[in-house]
Amino acid sequence: MQELDLDRKKIESKFEILESRIAFQEINIEELSQKVISLQLDLNKCCKQIYLLVDKLKGLQLSMVAHDLEDTLPPHY
Repeated sequence: MQELDLDRKKIESKFEILESRIAFQEINIEELSQKVISLQLDLNKCCKQIYLLVDKLKGLQLSMVAHDLEDTLPPHY
């Protein structure tokens, strides 16, 4: 009878350990999920900024080419 009580206590103790580990892992998973969401939002924001910069650079290049064409004398001069 005592042996059964000891086995039961060991099993209960192991269950408690497993439950606490699972709870800890669930907390970590939730924290990691929130971090991934945050990083994805940051990445989206950075991508939008890059696209805006590329568009501005294209506009600057076109205006520089147009400006150069205006300053260039035709070949018959």
